[in-house]
This record gives sequence, structure tokens and C-alpha cells, in this order.
Amino acid sequence: MATSFDEIYGLNGAIMTDSKTSNLPTNLYYFALSKYLAFSIGSFRKKCYKDLDNRTDFEQEIYEFTGDGTEDEFTLSPAPPTDCSFYITVNDIAITAYTFDAVTNKLKFTTPPALNAEGYVGAYVIGSFADDLNIEERAILAEGMTIPFVEYNINMTKQLNQMIYGNSVGLHSQATTI
Repeated sequence: MATSFDEIYGLNGAIMTDSKTSNLPTNLYYFALSKYLAFSIGSFRKKCYKDLDNRTDFEQEIYEFTGDGTEDEFTLSPAPPTDCSFYITVNDIAITAYTFDAVTNKLKFTTPPALNAEGYVGAYVIGSFADDLNIEERAILAEGMTIPFVEYNINMTKQLNQMIYGNSVGLHSQATTI
């Protein structure tokens, strides 16, 4: 059996509910989560009885296109990752009406994108561990993801406080100017 990275991500409430992360496009959301998980794997892998190095990491290919109003089929080159999911937008609107042929790497839309419509395709694989991790191992990895997440937020808060309350920036009353 295998353990999908998504099973670990679901156990991390802090990151899952953060508006900066959860508002990202789906493929970029999983990319960000994969970076937090990489930190956690590095911290826990030597202590874990399972082989955390035996895994399929997050992978993605990004494609962009411009619609011509008539063409409804686009060839994705290079080929997207095997068994991938797609995040597709046309003029920043998510699209779900499409089919993908993995043999020809052709993405076919139900309706052709309009003339000069900007298209974006993110083809991604979330990733998984080859071993079946138990709930305790999943929870440890999920908690480990929180460390870089919290450190980043602390650093951003410190920088914001420095900008607001630092000595180099201040508000002065014009009444004291002569």
C-alpha cells in the first residue's frame, strides 16, 4: 500500500486553513504544501521505521496558450506527468469541461477558448510514500510541516513590526518644526 501526501496534508489544520495558502490555484497550493512536507521529511526520516525516501515527490508541468476562437484541442509538450491532475483556467476562470488523451497528450475543451483568451494549464501529481504510514507517522509529518510555516509567519510579523514601529520611519508633528 501507499500513503498519499494528501492524507498528511489533511492532518495539518494550521496550513490548510491559512488564507494565503488555501487561496492559491490548486497546483500551486500542492506545490507550497510539498515544500513544507520536504522540511518535515528531512527532520523525521532517520527516526521513522518506514523508508520515507521511497516516495514519489510532487511534480508538475505548466503550459500557457492563447485561444483563437476555433481551436478546441491543444497538444501538451513536454508530456504531463503520468496519472496527473489538472488545474486549467481561461482568462483566470477555472475550466472543468475538458478531456485529456494520455496517449497523444492532447487536451480537448468542450467549447473552444475565445479569440485571444489566455489559457493556463497546471498538470501535477500530489505525491505519495511507497510505504503505508500509520496514523502516528502521518501526524508527526503533518506537525513537522508547521515548523517552517510558523517560522515564516513570525518573520513576516517581525518585519512588519519593524516597518511600523522602527526608528527610521516615524510620524512627526509639524508643530515641532520651526
